[in-house]
Amino acid sequence: MKKITALLIITISFSACFHNYYKVKKNDQWNEDQLQELQKSEKKLIVHFVNGIKEMINPVFKEEQITGVIKEYSLVSNRYIEPDTAVKANFKYKFRHRKELFSEIHIYVNQGYAGQKEFTISKENFTASYFNSPNRGLSVASHVLGVVIILGILAAAGAITVSTISFSYVFAFPANCPQAYIETTAGQYQFIGGLFTGAVRQDLQRTDMIKLSELSNSDTLRLQIRGMKDEIQFLDHVSVKQIVHPEGTEIAGNQYGDLFIIRYLKMPNEVKVGNAVDRSKSVLFRDGQSYGFHITDSLANNGQLQLRFSRKEGDKKAVLVACMKNSIWSGYINHQIDAAQTNPLTTQASYHSAMNSAAMKISILTKNGWKLADYFPPAGNTASRNLAMELDLSEVEGKEVFVRMEAPYRFWDIDQAGLCYETVRPSDVIDLNNLAATKNKVDQAKVISSEDHQYLSLESNDQLNLEYIKPPKTKGPGNMITYMLVAGGYYRQRSGIVLPQAGQPLRMTDNLNHYSIARYKELGLSH
Repeated sequence: MKKITALLIITISFSACFHNYYKVKKNDQWNEDQLQELQKSEKKLIVHFVNGIKEMINPVFKEEQITGVIKEYSLVSNRYIEPDTAVKANFKYKFRHRKELFSEIHIYVNQGYAGQKEFTISKENFTASYFNSPNRGLSVASHVLGVVIILGILAAAGAITVSTISFSYVFAFPANCPQAYIETTAGQYQFIGGLFTGAVRQDLQRTDMIKLSELSNSDTLRLQIRGMKDEIQFLDHVSVKQIVHPEGTEIAGNQYGDLFIIRYLKMPNEVKVGNAVDRSKSVLFRDGQSYGFHITDSLANNGQLQLRFSRKEGDKKAVLVACMKNSIWSGYINHQIDAAQTNPLTTQASYHSAMNSAAMKISILTKNGWKLADYFPPAGNTASRNLAMELDLSEVEGKEVFVRMEAPYRFWDIDQAGLCYETVRPSDVIDLNNLAATKNKVDQAKVISSEDHQYLSLESNDQLNLEYIKPPKTKGPGNMITYMLVAGGYYRQRSGIVLPQAGQPLRMTDNLNHYSIARYKELGLSH
């Protein structure tokens, strides 16, 4: 009964704590220096007229006025843009809104808007401006308070011992991977995604691909890769590929940089969780409903999904495409592994082996039994993304293909998985000609030109500026063009625990699945 009550209180605690907060700086006077920063960054200028809110594109500052093109503004939340009417304690934001919230400067004017395409704001019509920034201190306090409350409740309920309150809540703050931006048709830079998320050590280096959209109309394609706070990012190679492929198909890539044309993704006829058929159908649809590998047959075996697909006997290859991410729980366990260097109760193992066991193991059923195909490397817990893997079916008999996915206890969340039997690799692929690759105005093109483990490092506020020439579009009838940013590397924390290199001994558990289950039970969480 105590544990049930504790879990109910924990649920309430999650609604009361674990918030992200922001600060608002108000200027009642015309601050030309701050407004000029708009021309040096990717911030947006939002104008609050007396009769509505609009966005101003490409603002130009001349003496005591601003002129720009007016467009419609999509509101994220009234609370974010009406700070005067908000209670200060309610300066909270949703993590998914952070980019809009911190990229906008809001200007209030005592003018009305009558539909003009171009509009000029004069100093005498200015009433106030607002700049938002993260309130890191309050956000951290909120998350730490939530952890203390939960662990205190569990301890009081007898679910854990007091010594367990050393629980490190690191997963509330996901690691910062290198961030990629692209110049849009409006001449601004737009965030397009993180690179090699989860590759937090050199031995986990991999290649990532991001589909490029919202390209500018010019013949030059401009990108930026930015270093994030408290991290050092190491770029091994960066390029942009132009791929011509049939209309109605998609392009998918694997961790080795191989590209595949995906025409039709076949869903499994049956999904088994351990030895039981999954009735929830959570893996069949990309709907955000995920299976979390929370069931194991024994402490010695990883959690398993078994997927059964129909096929034609002539199909000798297939591409497995899975939409997945790592779980929040995996972030906690990885931190525990790091800290296990000082734990005398654990056994000797290499850090490299430990991280391999955190990957997802993929096997196929052949005439000689289950055969390992490959591993999906850790993908990070910030967002689900597509991961591709080519499968050799030459040793598979019959009209069915069985795919087994194995992962440590609660380490992965999988939203969807399917097979594409048309394993066609695009033949019309070219690397765009690199015009420039500069960091602090220093040419870095040679450093990032090939996968040679010669790294370009990016720290906080560093950025790599890239320019590519877009070739003439000769796609032909029935074809389409996709541009892909391809980058390989890894990143690590700037401070904190110094992680060993691959192969160096580390005191830790020799069975990650067993360890994950034990920690989950030790914390008194349901099993």
